Amino acid sequence: MNQFAQLRLHPVRHLIEQRRGGTGVRQLTNDIHRDRGLIWSPDSKKLAFFSDRSGTYECWTINADGTDLKQITFDGEPYGGFCFWSPDGKQILQNGFSTDPRIFSAEKPFGEQTPFKMPAFYEGGDYLQATSWSPDGDKIAGWRVSKISGQMGVAFYSLREQQYKSGY
Repeated sequence: MNQFAQLRLHPVRHLIEQRRGGTGVRQLTNDIHRDRGLIWSPDSKKLAFFSDRSGTYECWTINADGTDLKQITFDGEPYGGFCFWSPDGKQILQNGFSTDPRIFSAEKPFGEQTPFKMPAFYEGGDYLQATSWSPDGDKIAGWRVSKISGQMGVAFYSLREQQYKSGY
């Protein structure tokens, strides 16, 4: 695991990195924007996060040393939420705001691809708020959220089977 495995948000919205145990504090961003949802790439060389620095929430990456800050999505809502890498680091999943997630290549510019939008649950507009990717890269786990009742339950989507399984 990366020696800078602990990440935190400064109360003024900056990305801060520190060694386990609280030493080696390093500030990665220092601006007025809201940076959220930090996650390491599988090789620990980059961080992905979502930020309002473009005027709407989009996914961004930054090198672990604070260099090479890049916006990687460019279309705003209904997307812009938490994003994270596939286990092999070749794809990124991005959550939407009240809509199902999408998956896109981490290796190609966003404008040169068509992201895979996970299909909707067909029961009253439910959607998946993804939280993790299985180590084998096949399943996406998260919360099944009802747009009508707000009720939540555990669910996963199998990319191989192209179907959801749900806990409620």
